[in-house]
Amino acid sequence: MSEGDIGVARDTAHRMQQQFPKDAQGYALEARALFLSGKTNEAETLLRNALGIVDDRSIIFFELGAIAIDANRVEQAIEDLNSAVTEKPDLIEAHRLLNEILWEHERDDFLGSYHRALQKNPDYPPLYHNLAASYISSGSEKEATRTLDFAVERLGRDPFLLHGLGVQAAKRGNVDIASGFYEEALRDAPDNIQFLLDRVALSVVQGDYADANRRLRHSLNISPDNQLAWAYQGLIWRLTDDARYEWLFDYDRLLREIELPTPAGFASTKSFMADLGTYLNSLHRARRQPLDQSVRSGTQTTGVLLNDSNELVQALRTAISSAVEEFLSPLTADDKHPFFRRLRLPKKAWRFSGSWSVRLAAQGYHANHVHPNGWLSCCTYVALPLTEVSNSDRKNGWIKFGETALKLGDREQVARAIQPKIGHCVFFPGYFWHGTIPFLSIEKRLTVPCDIDPI
Repeated sequence: MSEGDIGVARDTAHRMQQQFPKDAQGYALEARALFLSGKTNEAETLLRNALGIVDDRSIIFFELGAIAIDANRVEQAIEDLNSAVTEKPDLIEAHRLLNEILWEHERDDFLGSYHRALQKNPDYPPLYHNLAASYISSGSEKEATRTLDFAVERLGRDPFLLHGLGVQAAKRGNVDIASGFYEEALRDAPDNIQFLLDRVALSVVQGDYADANRRLRHSLNISPDNQLAWAYQGLIWRLTDDARYEWLFDYDRLLREIELPTPAGFASTKSFMADLGTYLNSLHRARRQPLDQSVRSGTQTTGVLLNDSNELVQALRTAISSAVEEFLSPLTADDKHPFFRRLRLPKKAWRFSGSWSVRLAAQGYHANHVHPNGWLSCCTYVALPLTEVSNSDRKNGWIKFGETALKLGDREQVARAIQPKIGHCVFFPGYFWHGTIPFLSIEKRLTVPCDIDPI
């Protein structure tokens, strides 16, 4: 959000507060604007004061919890998010954030908020659906299936519950059962993009590329910039020897490694990264990998890292910004291409839409994935197990591109693999399938990934 956008948001928020003083949305909007402009204390004070004014306090507690998460204040986040779901038991966003924090920090009350909410509101399908999704992400497959079966028996054949059962069946390899659940869910919600794309994935696994293509056309009509849809489209083009695969996955132009400039005041990028690594390690307070992310055997910071006011982080932001400009500079627009058509000419304006740090330990890796919310993605390497990543035969710790998350056996393909280097970043469109090869060293692999969107 630009300074101008922040100003507009605050003006809008003030008008909302004047016209509807008991509506929490006006205070939440102003708090977000204050937070994005670096005024965290003002945002929190505004929200605390609003608690005595608004009709729906759950929204205020949710915003306070989100700010506390970004500031790495775990106890405060847990307290505020618990207050949010106590005020409003069906506030799904608060349940998700709360249980992500509880999981990462290995707290005893993981998923307890869902169960308490269901005691108060036992006929609300999203509570069951999201509880089951959390069970799945945490590896409790049987509990997920039991939750969904119970919910269907109690509430009937809600499409989200059926979709969840389809996901479970697909993970177990029961493709016919999964197909039946997906089809029934889609009959009730034919334009749900997640339902459609999961059905596309199942068709690819089954080898029915014509069906997958048909459903993808519908998906892209609904969501033309959907990164996962384009990832599946490129996969199908490769599997069917369609030349458009090379057009979409233009690795020569769209996959680039760039060395960051050395920030002012440092003798070398290596010495800067050493200092930055010390600071980033202090932010990795979680005890295990996040829920429903690509990280395996590692931790991920919360909040928007590049908004951190720390001098080292801001120097990194400046350096990455320079690299973004270098990446975008030679590119030209193409209205038919899902990446090139979104170039904002003539200035090619852009913004960071997400940023975080990942620390992988021994046996750590990123599962193959795409970035659903990033037009352009970037990974910067801060610290590495140097002995392992320098072995070009094993490629341990390297980033790989092209291999999907569908476990297609001999239909899979690693199109490129890049050796990470401290002080370098790798750019690629968000729809590129990518993951990392596990490594064995006790030395940590510390990175700063980010997503970039045009404005």
